[in-house]
Amino acid sequence: RLTGAVHEAGGRISLQLTHGGSFADRHVTHTQQLAPSRVFNPAGLDFPREMTAEELEEVKGHFVQAARLAKEAGFDAIEVHCGHGYLLSQFISPLTNKRADQYGGSPAGRARYPAEVVQAIRAAVGPEYPILVKFNMHDGFPGGLELQGALEAARALAAAGADALVPSCGVITLNGFFMLRGAVPLPRLVGALPGALKKFSVLAFGPLAVPTVPWEESFLRESARAVLAAVPIPVLLLGGVSSLTGAEGAIREGFAGVQMGRALIREPDFVRKMADGAARGEEVTSKCIHCNLCVIASVNPKAKVGCPWLELERSRGQITDMEDLPQSRL
Repeated sequence: RLTGAVHEAGGRISLQLTHGGSFADRHVTHTQQLAPSRVFNPAGLDFPREMTAEELEEVKGHFVQAARLAKEAGFDAIEVHCGHGYLLSQFISPLTNKRADQYGGSPAGRARYPAEVVQAIRAAVGPEYPILVKFNMHDGFPGGLELQGALEAARALAAAGADALVPSCGVITLNGFFMLRGAVPLPRLVGALPGALKKFSVLAFGPLAVPTVPWEESFLRESARAVLAAVPIPVLLLGGVSSLTGAEGAIREGFAGVQMGRALIREPDFVRKMADGAARGEEVTSKCIHCNLCVIASVNPKAKVGCPWLELERSRGQITDMEDLPQSRL
């Protein structure tokens, strides 16, 4: 129904495929988490187990099955998530991959398993079905992935059959707002977390775990240029693209397109506004103020998904003050 509705409206839709790896919640899975190596997991305050050869094949098969289902369900493309600290990102990062076999030990070794997953998906969905791959350029902390290792991964993923790459940054469990930039709504984030231990941990160590990183337009462009120069396939720019000028500038530089998140959450019709602005020769800038309150819904299943400012604007008109937001909204 979802894909049909999007197609009926004239749109296209892709599905993101990922695996939580070490920060899957064992209270949900009822088993110890799988990971490249037995490295401490700050999300669950526990340790995962290192994946065996049999488990590597099994998980690869799960990715393939998910890709087939996405294609059958009418999704126009898939995005394999190799960034933000999820399982395939954990393989690429030297901080979480301490393996001594062919899947670790060097940038090429650490990129091997994610590339094999993409290669297996390509074989399953055929040569014409679009596969995007999101991956980290920077983990954002000492000992994590940096650009040179990321470029090795980018080349491996391109060779494995990816149609386009989406360079990103950050690790959800260690510096979740590094990939977002802007405000850190720490008190509301703490209030939304389940369990007293998690609340206390984030409240006590929040400034270290979720540091504030200033937001700026197209904040990943400089590093993404290196990816653009390193691979023979299209590269999309994401990270703070929130204006017509920013999007058009990326295209002129050679990026195949841009990805937006919060700008569209704040204004679902933002793309149409940009098209209208381009036709009139006028700049268009998102209303998003990078408060990151929309992120609360990712940790609180009872919170509404969306932008609280948009909801309040629709119900009351123009809003200007954080105090206008009712606690019940979050």
